Amino acid sequence: MLPGRGDRMVSFSEHGFPTIAHGAGFDTLVVDAHFGYYMNRSLVLQLQQNILPLARAAGYEEIWFLGISMGGIGALLYTEKFTDQISGLILLAPYLGDVTPWDGSMSSGEDYEIAIWEYLRRNESSINGIPIYLGFGENDPRATDYGQFAEYFPKTYVFKSSGGHNWHTWKPILETIVERLKTQ
Repeated sequence: MLPGRGDRMVSFSEHGFPTIAHGAGFDTLVVDAHFGYYMNRSLVLQLQQNILPLARAAGYEEIWFLGISMGGIGALLYTEKFTDQISGLILLAPYLGDVTPWDGSMSSGEDYEIAIWEYLRRNESSINGIPIYLGFGENDPRATDYGQFAEYFPKTYVFKSSGGHNWHTWKPILETIVERLKTQ
């Protein structure tokens, strides 16, 4: 689980996210992926060197990322580089940069923002077969961006609810996604 900007690792526990996942038979690990890792562009390297080896050593064969807001772009950045190591993504109100709307002619923006949108356009509803579940609140200030992102997904992989960019919106969405995953 990768937190959003300004969130702490404990935010996941405070809002019951590990409990939701455990109730469906999933183990969880909350990563201290703070804003500094994004600023110095070391997040992917930190995950590659310090997190994924621990999971593999513990015997986990399926690794999913759950990214909230900024954690969503972190999950996408990692998956873009190490697609073969990830089984799926759950993205709740993922920050996708400030370059939307994407019209195919984008030439400005941060390099990672352009790379993510180009990558998503090429791979559509999955990244090389890796399922992506997208959830967001319809009153989120970036709901229009998420709506554009959602166009690349089958409707059964997109979960919306009333609400904004907050944990109270994301929690019921996660419950729904986890229930869907449990039955697959």
